[in-house]
Amino acid sequence: YALLQGLFFFLRYFPAGRSIQSLLLILCLWLYAFLTGLTPSVNRATVMFTVAVLGKGLRRSTQSVNLVFFSAFLLLLMNPLMIYDLGFQLSYVAVIGLIGLYPELKAIWHPAHRWLRKGWEMSCLSLAAQLVTAPITLHAFGQFPTYFLVGNIILVPLSGLLIYLSAVFFLACPFHVAASLVAVCLDKFAGGFLELVHQLSSLPFAWTENIHWNSWLVFFSYLFLVGFTLLVRKIRLTDRTGSGQSIY
Repeated sequence: YALLQGLFFFLRYFPAGRSIQSLLLILCLWLYAFLTGLTPSVNRATVMFTVAVLGKGLRRSTQSVNLVFFSAFLLLLMNPLMIYDLGFQLSYVAVIGLIGLYPELKAIWHPAHRWLRKGWEMSCLSLAAQLVTAPITLHAFGQFPTYFLVGNIILVPLSGLLIYLSAVFFLACPFHVAASLVAVCLDKFAGGFLELVHQLSSLPFAWTENIHWNSWLVFFSYLFLVGFTLLVRKIRLTDRTGSGQSIY
């Protein structure tokens, strides 16, 4: 979405350019969704961004929580059985965790140094996503990645670069020489990325296995996470009001 928005920036300077830009963004997003097989996680993101683009075009404010639940409603309306798909469950649980838990974890500490702050934010992002998806993965697979925090800090930025490099390859396709050079770079980068994933998963004690949670454990773990999030939020807001800052 960010890449497409940057590519079509010039349309904003023409009459009705914003509407044309919004239409092209939506068409390209759904083209990408079809190319990737319309998986539940891609469908979620595409529906959310489609609604966000439409709201922006209509000059209406949108909230992340509303986008998440509205996209889930639309997808389940089209296919109610999708709720049993693990990809659907993990995708939505992860996004809800990032919206609810991540800001509370990030607010616990405010490093002064810029790079330390970036590292802390990336760690909180990884921790929030892993905590909220862990009950489902333990219930479905009975295993937990021990080095998830280190792995995500390394792999998430690299996966972003991989996506952008793939987009550059598609843009370079009309130019044979440039496309060939980008394809070689993309092939090497993807191979190195997969090898890094393999090496991380091959480390000693990389997986904690044979931990099969039943439905009750999953239920109570989510109750705990919700309670923890609300408690941290209450403490944070109390500290802010106690120091004379308005929570509004």
